[in-house]
Amino acid sequence: TSWPARVGPDTSPFTVDVDGQSLAYVIFTSGTTSTPKGVELSRSALVEQMEVLKSQCAVDEDCRILDTLPLHHVDGLLQGPLLAWYSGATVFRPMPFSTQALQHYMDGVYRHRITHFITVPTMLSLMIRFGQEWGDSFSSADFRMMVCSAGHLEQHLWQQVEEKFGVRVVNMYGLSETGSSALFSGPDESTRRMGTIGGAAPLSGVPVPNHDLRPVLRDARRCTATDAGRSVRGRLSQDVEREGPPTPRLRQRHQ
Repeated sequence: TSWPARVGPDTSPFTVDVDGQSLAYVIFTSGTTSTPKGVELSRSALVEQMEVLKSQCAVDEDCRILDTLPLHHVDGLLQGPLLAWYSGATVFRPMPFSTQALQHYMDGVYRHRITHFITVPTMLSLMIRFGQEWGDSFSSADFRMMVCSAGHLEQHLWQQVEEKFGVRVVNMYGLSETGSSALFSGPDESTRRMGTIGGAAPLSGVPVPNHDLRPVLRDARRCTATDAGRSVRGRLSQDVEREGPPTPRLRQRHQ
């Protein structure tokens, strides 16, 4: 593989002086909302995202992250090797996720004392369908959380996963253009609301004061209840109903 199966922490200290606005990486968007395009992210944006992920997911040097998402995918790159490198944790990439390897994959969670499992809704669906006999895979005292991103997580699937595997799912949402994740439903009770994408994460430890995400149209008019139900429920509550224009965007309102 192009990346070692296991990357451990390097405790050797080093410093480097770089411009925070200089280019850190270029990654292509998924094409979910428009034609895929290359996005340039600065070093300061990357560090900010690492701080958010490290804080929200409670990642430290004792953590073992299982993330086998593709490295050309923002969640595979940032939440896997880059987050492990930044926090001193260990990332495991034992094999590509597949139904054929599901038993070894699920057994590995317990065997390798995984603390964080990075996943997407498609993987969770397959685990529920074909992996129920390994429901105790996440029963290790080491396991901390299951983190789902990259797509619409149906509420009934969310409930099935938590009930079957006895874990809490942290759902998060973001854009490739801004890193990977900015909105979190969990792990804390103040943002956890099953079926939603939660609330905005604080940046650099600074709380977001009374934030309120509201849907607005392209001309900055606030969506009516009808508009919201038709066009943006997938963005705010993940109850997706995709029906043409108007195309919404999200605005954060501070009180």
